[in-house]
Amino acid sequence: MLGEFVNSMASRSMPMPSPAVGGMPCSSARYLLALWLFVAGFAAQLAIRHLLSARTVFSPDAVIGLSFGAEALAFLLTGFLVSFLARGFGWRELGAAAFALAVVAFLVLHRMKPPSFS
Repeated sequence: MLGEFVNSMASRSMPMPSPAVGGMPCSSARYLLALWLFVAGFAAQLAIRHLLSARTVFSPDAVIGLSFGAEALAFLLTGFLVSFLARGFGWRELGAAAFALAVVAFLVLHRMKPPSFS
């Protein structure tokens, strides 16, 4: 009986490392997957916008609405997939990938059409 008590005390007093708040530590594979899927969603949005404006009679507002809706759906599915793979909300991976996408999107859009402030 005393042996069981000592084993119980030893196992409870041993520190068990756990990941920081927010889930598992940042995984480069999950980050790269999130970044790739975000960039694919952004590229698909640009392609859909181009195809709809060139081959349909939709108004420019409808084209932008449909293309951004498709991009939002792609981003939502990416968030679900990365969170599933991270076994919890993968905020580090998604945040880092979203920041990288913002930089890429700014550069691509600026190169396509510089902003006019007139």
